[in-house]
Amino acid sequence: MKVSQGVESNGYRLKTSQRGRSEPKSYPLKRWAKAVFLLLAAACLALGCLLYVNWIALPWQRSLGIWTGAAGLILMGIYLCLSVLRYGVLVERDSVTVKGVFRSSTIQRSEIRGRRTYSNRSGEYAVLEAKVPDGKTLTVSNYFDLDEAWSEWIGSVPDLDAEDLESLLQEIAESEKTGGKGAVPANKLKRARSIAIFLSILSFALGLPLWIYGSSLDLNVFRAVDLLLVMLPWVVIAMEARWPALYTLMAARNDPRPSLMVVLFGSGVGLMASPFANFHLDSDTSLLLVACIPALALAAALFRASTRSPKPAVVFVGLFILSYFYGYGACSQINTQMDASTPRQYAAVVAGKAVHNGRNATSYLFLKPWKPGQAAENASVSRALYDEVKVGDAVCISAHQGALHAPWHTVESCEPTARRPAK
Repeated sequence: MKVSQGVESNGYRLKTSQRGRSEPKSYPLKRWAKAVFLLLAAACLALGCLLYVNWIALPWQRSLGIWTGAAGLILMGIYLCLSVLRYGVLVERDSVTVKGVFRSSTIQRSEIRGRRTYSNRSGEYAVLEAKVPDGKTLTVSNYFDLDEAWSEWIGSVPDLDAEDLESLLQEIAESEKTGGKGAVPANKLKRARSIAIFLSILSFALGLPLWIYGSSLDLNVFRAVDLLLVMLPWVVIAMEARWPALYTLMAARNDPRPSLMVVLFGSGVGLMASPFANFHLDSDTSLLLVACIPALALAAALFRASTRSPKPAVVFVGLFILSYFYGYGACSQINTQMDASTPRQYAAVVAGKAVHNGRNATSYLFLKPWKPGQAAENASVSRALYDEVKVGDAVCISAHQGALHAPWHTVESCEPTARRPAK
């Protein structure tokens, strides 16, 4: 069948036959993507077979976990091999189909509202959104070997990112003209960027010194800094809600507004520090559960202000993980700094010492059980305390109940007259 090129329809070009029908075009995975998939498949198959052979050869080591792991790795290897053969994109005049291993997803041109562009480590990829609210989306990965014909096809689809940017700039311009809701004195994006940069630097400038000098700072100073770190994320959320034309929490592609997300990260880092030297939690289970409350609240507030995503569930999980550092740090500070219980004093014998050298050397004291029901403890301590005590010496333990009922204790040097515990 003779093919001619250059026929245009609705602003895009497709190869068409003399009968006027477009010819479908298929795009497989790129060569490097196929190579990566095959290497991963080989690794999964080799490891899975090794585990299975080990399961057969050593009956006394048989367990359901090993068999399940072997089967899972082998199935994953087979799936990756099939992906190389099956994955592809089929582009027709009025539809796009992404073919997977077990099923294919198709979206008709008449159903498409527009496209958005997202980025990952491999580059940019397109997501086609349906006209129906909460309708299906179709992701065309940059792993596929796309060409100019695809660029022309996708270029004819409305660019939702560009429309959002134009709408945002128009909103900013109208806000400056009318001085309506959302406007501020000297309403300029340049000033907003300066404020966002200042708050980002402030969050780290407050947080990092707590890690370096926390145990040597006055407790009231530490509490004041902690209070600022607890408030900062909510301050920036309020800023975004009050002046949405100037600030954003999660900047979309080409968004001219400054992002305030760095402030959240900096605050979380600072709140994880402790003002108490050689601080240890007896058990962090209860604190981990309580920390979910502020983490969920913060994640919900961030999600409300986040940009649209083809995978909102994934975005919320990511925001919750990021918010959890803040929630855990805030609860840890409440548990220790608002603890009004009278500490109980114990003494523990140093059974051994060790220094683990890594990116940062960490000093450990191996302590014998120091209260009924207490197991032996491998406690990380300051280098000064590590150098001061010897194996067989006693260290003093100050045990606290915790304001949130998460018991914690500190390991300190004992006075020369301290009572040695019974061995």
